[in-house]
Amino acid sequence: MKKDIGIDPLTGEYFEKTRSNQIHLTPEHRKKFHNENAKAVRHKIAEVQRGLLNNRKILLKALGEKNEFLCSYEHLARLGINDNFFTGTSNNGTTIIIYEFELTKENEKIKIKRRN
Repeated sequence: MKKDIGIDPLTGEYFEKTRSNQIHLTPEHRKKFHNENAKAVRHKIAEVQRGLLNNRKILLKALGEKNEFLCSYEHLARLGINDNFFTGTSNNGTTIIIYEFELTKENEKIKIKRRN
């Protein structure tokens, strides 16, 4: 009978499979492999989420109770807005959406509007 040899993706070790669908040498290796991959994904997502939530917090503070606010791009930059983080666009990319806010350029100013 032919021995089926596998390579553990966590350690790179060769091992003799005890099942035809076995991928990892041990259950502990399987758990560690998947936990490390999930942790890497969480860290990537956390960076983006942190940027989005920071932008939202700045916009909430800038608008206060108002539904619309007009300011310069420089003012937003001073507040700390990072224009690399947004949740969507509309109007053929002329409006940036950050959660419940729309940012639209109007005559060298940025109009911030709370979406309903």
